[in-house]
Amino acid sequence: MTIEEAIKELEEKYGEDFNWGIVSDSKNYFINELKSELSNADAVENAEVIALARSYSNDDVLFLIENNAKKEYRIYHLTYSKSNAEGFPRYIEFEDISSIREYLEKSFISDYIDI
Repeated sequence: MTIEEAIKELEEKYGEDFNWGIVSDSKNYFINELKSELSNADAVENAEVIALARSYSNDDVLFLIENNAKKEYRIYHLTYSKSNAEGFPRYIEFEDISSIREYLEKSFISDYIDI
């Protein structure tokens, strides 16, 4: 399963209210923003970073970070601030697309359906 397939599946299940979508035109914008917010010691410094998807209801963006043979998926909560305190921007790390899909669905249900 790809992230595109996972999001499409969730969009079909929850309709237009589903709050995540694929990043297409603005990939470089989100990558540049992430790099400007992180310290040089972060894992993305010498890695290939790809913006995959974003939330339409907050500043969360899903990135694929590839460093050598290691792939990491991370959802960063971007702050749009260049002088972040230690530990910011916050992120959640995932092993694969299935765990991302599960997280997106549970978060959507928790935030927008179980009110």
